Amino acid sequence: MHNRMVRGILSLCLGVLVFSLQDPLVKAVSSGYPVTEVMAIRSIVALPILIVLVHADVGLRAILSRRFGLLTIRAFIQFTSYTVYYLAIAALPLADAVALYFMAPLFIMALAGPYLG
Repeated sequence: MHNRMVRGILSLCLGVLVFSLQDPLVKAVSSGYPVTEVMAIRSIVALPILIVLVHADVGLRAILSRRFGLLTIRAFIQFTSYTVYYLAIAALPLADAVALYFMAPLFIMALAGPYLG
């Protein structure tokens, strides 16, 4: 049990590190490359890593679930979200874009009542 907890903590720290490094890298390359190209490269790099992680955790059959359509819609929404976020990083100072990104929980909380009833 202790080993799983340490592995989980290290995985979370590594994930936060990757996401923290991703934003300044995108900001640095966005002046020379279009955001769509940055997103394509990010997706191409992430795909093999994701396949290995899914295979190690639950197996590749999990990708072909009965809810494949919903998973595809979710992936498209998330891809669109990252694309818009990277467009903001290219146009705004990094600190402003990240501050707006961290306001997402407040927007979710404010819209939860009207949306969920």
